[in-house]
Parts: sequence; C-alpha cells; structure tokens
Amino acid sequence: TECIQAGYSTAEWLANQEHLRHGAADTLQNLRTRVDLLFGHYYLLRGENRRKMELADLSLLDYPPAEGPTQCGCLVSLLQDGKMNKTARKEFMGSLRHKDPLLCTQGALAQLFFWRWHISGEPAPSFRRRQDWYRIKVLIGTDREEELSYSTQLQDTWRIFGAVGLSTAKKTHLPQRVGAQDAETHGTSLAQISQAGRWNQSVLCQAYLTHLPRQFMRIVAGFSNTPGDYFLARAVHEPPATLQKQLWPWIEEWEPRFEARARRRRWAQGGLDEDDLAGDGFLKLMRRLRIVLLQDLALLQPRYLSLPFFTYPPFSGHKWEDFARTVQTSITDTAEPPSLLLQRALLEFCSLVESSRN
Repeated sequence: TECIQAGYSTAEWLANQEHLRHGAADTLQNLRTRVDLLFGHYYLLRGENRRKMELADLSLLDYPPAEGPTQCGCLVSLLQDGKMNKTARKEFMGSLRHKDPLLCTQGALAQLFFWRWHISGEPAPSFRRRQDWYRIKVLIGTDREEELSYSTQLQDTWRIFGAVGLSTAKKTHLPQRVGAQDAETHGTSLAQISQAGRWNQSVLCQAYLTHLPRQFMRIVAGFSNTPGDYFLARAVHEPPATLQKQLWPWIEEWEPRFEARARRRRWAQGGLDEDDLAGDGFLKLMRRLRIVLLQDLALLQPRYLSLPFFTYPPFSGHKWEDFARTVQTSITDTAEPPSLLLQRALLEFCSLVESSRN
C-alpha cells in the first residue's frame, strides 16, 4: 500500500505543471524544472540521467502516417551511462507531442531553449567542431558544460512539490515511478513499460534492439494504444515561415554547412572539417521545435499572459496575433478527421462482432 500511495495523483501532477507554468514569469528556473520533471515522468528517467543529458543526445524521429492524421514526431534521447547502465551500451527513449500542451515534453523543451537563446543571452551553440558543443547540457546551471548538481535539482523539485502541497519521501526519483504507474493504469503492457524504463535486461534487448516503445509513448501522450488516432488540433495549422525564421535564426546559418559537408566540402569550402551526425540531427530537431513552440504558445497564451515569451518576437505583431487566433479557434471548430472517426467506428464494430460471436 505504501508503494502504491507513494506518488502523486493526476490532479496533483496537473497542479504541479500549472504552478510551474504560472511561476515562469517570475522564476525562470521553473522552465528548467518543468523539463526535468517531464523527462522523468514520460521518459521514465532517473534524476541522474536527466542531469547528464546533453544537446548532442537529442534528435528527431518521424513515424509514418499510419500513426494518425497529425505528423507524428518523436523527441529521442540517447542514454549511454548512469547507475542502471554500467556498460555504456546505447539506449534510447522518446516522447510524442502530448494532447495537452501543458504536459508536452517537446513544448516544454522548446520553451526552455527559447529562454536560453532568446532571453537569457546564452550564446548559440557552434557546430564547427564536435568538441565545441558536445558537452552542452540540456538542464544547465551556472556553467552550461557542467552537470547540474544533485542538490540544485533536489531543491528545485522540493520547492515545486511543496508549493502544491505534495508530501513525499522521494523527490527526484518520483516522476520515474509515477510515470510507470500511470502508464500501467492506462493499459500499457508490462513489456512496453519495461522497455520504456530500460528494465528489460535480456540479451536480445541489450545487444540488438534500439526501437522505441511506441504503444507506451502513445498512451502516456494521451492517445489510445492502437496506431492511427494520433491527432492534434493545434497542429493542423502550419505557422507562417516569417514567424518560424525568427526563432533560432542560427539554424539557417549552419544547415548549408552540413549540406556541403555531405558533399565532402571542408570549412574553407563552406562545409565542415568533420562529420557530425549528432549536429545534423539536432538542427533538424530545432527546426521542428520551432513549429511546436509556436503552436503550443498560441494555445497557451490566453491562460498564461504573464509569461515572459510574449514580450519578445516573434510573439507579437499582427502575424502572430492572426496565427494565434487561428490555432485557438481550431481547438473548438476543428472536428476530428473523418478517417479517424471511421477507424474508431470500425474498431467498435469489430469488438461488438467478436463479443457477439463469443
């Protein structure tokens, strides 16, 4: 009983995120803590894994259209060391965009990156050499190449839990535990949870498999356990290119160099002196996070007007106002695609036929 009760409820999890969202206007480290907790809950990561995570560990994986009407991109994180991985084998975990932007890891990460490279004055990463950016952490402290201290992570988590009245003996490890329990509650198989948490120690999984637990990721993102129903109303409208290019403009500066490197051109020829697959993958991720950030903040703006983002471009002016209004309207006016409704009806019909036959 103690193990079951040692966590937080869905209401407490939402209250936690609401507090972090509202508090970001005055306490910007809340953006970092929010990303930290979301990675723990939806990636089933230990606090140590989250502190060690670097920009070079992140990439984007797009799933085929069979996942649903909305483009289904997975934010993938590479895990190569830590308490549960003493052999430094490559392990992967990922998350899809959540139905609720308040609970979306991709959106939270995009907001943290906006704070870092648009508000705080942190210089943009340089991709000229791998050693120029490989040590930059996702959860940064005073030095972006130094791992966030456990005490800082603990105190930030303690502060947020206390603010919403959540009393628990565990702090930094709690999101991993509750994330697994929440997935089980919503019908995720034990095999998928084991794979998501890297708890499957079979030779097959250790030596060969790197694929992601798609059923787990669908369920914890608020969708069903079957492919085909991945639909986000806020993602129906593509943000104008003029808005996208105002976010992290250094993406356009580096992409031509990676393209030239693919043709074996060196730095003096407009390319790079060494291959960097992680750099190319990170730029592709950042290009997608532009879209995620614009769509999510368009939907969140009426609820969180005090957020610091809305005093910076591109979140001002007529183009932004028109786009935000379109996204906000789509949530109430955009019906689910007929193909999705038909698929659900067919599943219900097949279930009814099977039940009748039995």
